[in-house]
Amino acid sequence: MTSKEMPGDARHEPLSPSEERVADFAQRDPLRFATITAAEIADQTMTSDATVARAARKLGHAGIREWKRLCAESVDRAIGLDSNLRSQLSRLPERDEEGGQAIAIKRILSATARSLVDLGDQLDTDSFAEVVRTISAAGNVTTFGLGTGFHAAEYMSLSLERTGIRSQAMTGSGHMLADVFPRLRHDDVSVVVAPRLLTPDVLWHVEESLKRCHATVLVSSAAPPHDLAKDLLHLSLPSGEDASMNRMICTFALIDVLAYELARLAPTRAVERSAEVQKIRNRVNRSHRK
Repeated sequence: MTSKEMPGDARHEPLSPSEERVADFAQRDPLRFATITAAEIADQTMTSDATVARAARKLGHAGIREWKRLCAESVDRAIGLDSNLRSQLSRLPERDEEGGQAIAIKRILSATARSLVDLGDQLDTDSFAEVVRTISAAGNVTTFGLGTGFHAAEYMSLSLERTGIRSQAMTGSGHMLADVFPRLRHDDVSVVVAPRLLTPDVLWHVEESLKRCHATVLVSSAAPPHDLAKDLLHLSLPSGEDASMNRMICTFALIDVLAYELARLAPTRAVERSAEVQKIRNRVNRSHRK
């Protein structure tokens, strides 16, 4: 949003040429703007941190963080569920086309299979092995996600528990993060599940995890900002043409592989926990038959 595109009848101070460069960058590449630091924005626009802050204020934002959040939301709308669904439907046969249903089933499942093959081909095995070692030695693992990412974070937490690793899933954005962050402990491993997009709240959680936790793992198809990437363990998801439809499938598949590797690394622990869970299930089943 530039100085010429203010909402409503709001009147703001005119932007200087350097501030205009910052605003133009936010409009031209909102995803990058939302996922890099103010210093990196300044570097990209040949300005300064102070210029970025002034541009945010003049455009009516409470601060740079709010501006970045709005940019992330605009990207989320642009590549949201409706546009994703329309794109996928355009590649499938019409309902009344002869054999259309069978063709659609084959194409959808073929695309899913290709995404899973891409996951296997593209996964950095060194990073994966390091994540396995780090989580296996953890005293506690916290998993975090927003939206559908939280469902994957819950599944990961349950999978870890079943291998004998203590874990809990968390979610929250905005002010709710004030309750989430104090739960992060210095001996925790924090796993952040953001399959599609690194929103400002996700990045904020990553930043806090890096400060508060023993190690931080990011599961995402999006590349983290350079200032965070050097301290992160990043498990990258496929980002090809078919990946948008199958990113969650790849996420759950990656969690399954991770859980099996953790069980393989400490089989006694995993078997003991599975046996404990099965005993409880058996008691529940007996009580229901009475």
